[in-house]
Amino acid sequence: MNCVQLERWLDEGDVAQVPAEVAEHAGSCARCARALAAARSLESALATHFSSEPAATPAQFTARVLDRIDALEAKRSRVPFVSDALPWWVRVATEPSVIGATVIVAALLWQGDTILSFTRAGITRAAAAPLAAPLAAQPIASGLDALWSAFKPLPGADWTVAIAFAVGLAPLFALAGWALWRAGERLSGGTHTAA
Repeated sequence: MNCVQLERWLDEGDVAQVPAEVAEHAGSCARCARALAAARSLESALATHFSSEPAATPAQFTARVLDRIDALEAKRSRVPFVSDALPWWVRVATEPSVIGATVIVAALLWQGDTILSFTRAGITRAAAAPLAAPLAAQPIASGLDALWSAFKPLPGADWTVAIAFAVGLAPLFALAGWALWRAGERLSGGTHTAA
């Protein structure tokens, strides 16, 4: 018998009846002797535990536990604000809008001048594209061109000035968009609600 065979025997065998070769190997190997002693101790603890009668449940134990749960639930319902399990800074950091804003700010700080030049080129192309469009699109194109020329930053201005200007004007554009939407709703003859 060797150490590996003794380990297998401990996994499969009954430590109450130790064969002679197991006892002989455990007598010569300190590691296997400790493993055999631990297995015997565990077996005796399990036998003691499962042979004893279960402790009797005190009278009205279940009723008292349920009464305590009801009292805690009633107390919790009276508290106007129960905080979430996560701290506020974790909840804020995991909001999708905060993550998106962080990515946008990081991109602007990293490559702000490049992004602004692409944006300017796209707006210039969008303003020039309606020239080939039908005549009905000409007022829209000229309106966009006039809007861009009115609000574009001065030559040589930093891109942060343009961003700050856009953030400042965004509420005005949102208000104008809402007013146009309401006017269109009145023209179409009623209020439309989402289903």
